[in-house]
Amino acid sequence: MHIRTMSKDDIPVVHAMPPEDWQANLGKIIRTHYDEDYFIPIVAVDKNDRIMGTAFGIVLGKSIWLGFVIVAEADRRKGIGSAMVSYLIDQGQSRGLQSVQLFATTMGEPVYQKIGFRATSLYHTFEGPKLDIPSEEMPHIRPIDQSDFETVCALDERIMGENRSCLLKQVYPTGWKYVDCKTARIKGVFLPDMDNGMILANDQTAGTTLLRFKHHLSTTPSVIPEENTGAITYLQNQGFRKTKSVPRMIYGQSIKWEAKQLYSRGTAYTG
Repeated sequence: MHIRTMSKDDIPVVHAMPPEDWQANLGKIIRTHYDEDYFIPIVAVDKNDRIMGTAFGIVLGKSIWLGFVIVAEADRRKGIGSAMVSYLIDQGQSRGLQSVQLFATTMGEPVYQKIGFRATSLYHTFEGPKLDIPSEEMPHIRPIDQSDFETVCALDERIMGENRSCLLKQVYPTGWKYVDCKTARIKGVFLPDMDNGMILANDQTAGTTLLRFKHHLSTTPSVIPEENTGAITYLQNQGFRKTKSVPRMIYGQSIKWEAKQLYSRGTAYTG
């Protein structure tokens, strides 16, 4: 077994590897990021170049996020997953990165613990009905303008603790903002094209209003860190139920971020 960079010809094979319940369009995700400098896609192959596993890393400032660490069912319990994670850790360290982060499945968590990862939060998935939105809340919710990009990036970096502008530039044009009507200041953002639909907000009013707006538009689940009890209570009061929980884990230096101001996770591979 050896690990190499994923080629574009590998993408159709890799696309079919995630379990059905992940409901992920992995091929689309890889193609979106493939040519970017921040993206490190890999595959583990046997002597005949048959793909046994895959994973990727996304470099954000001084950290790297790992995503879609998958080993083919027939090739599990051979250390392939650990080898791919160690490879990406080495790639990050060779670039001077200080932290490695990921979300762990039940199967993957003990593997990551053995490598040296530690849990920093627990994210809960909530599913529920579409919601009505009161007319008095609508004046606060407006489409994001092109001129808002720097403000969106600054809000995201303050809350998430990383420079994620390389990702935000791809999704912010279709986003929404919560605006204080008296000051015209942006107090929160909702980016529906960031997988689950990311919501960040400075306060609970902005956050829960955008959360309600998200669930007014679609039934896409919201994934929320356990620290944001205000968002969790709000959804539970609207009849939402918790369907899954996954730990957020880190290897290396801790990152300061504001979990209470994340009202809906964007992706499972960037926090």
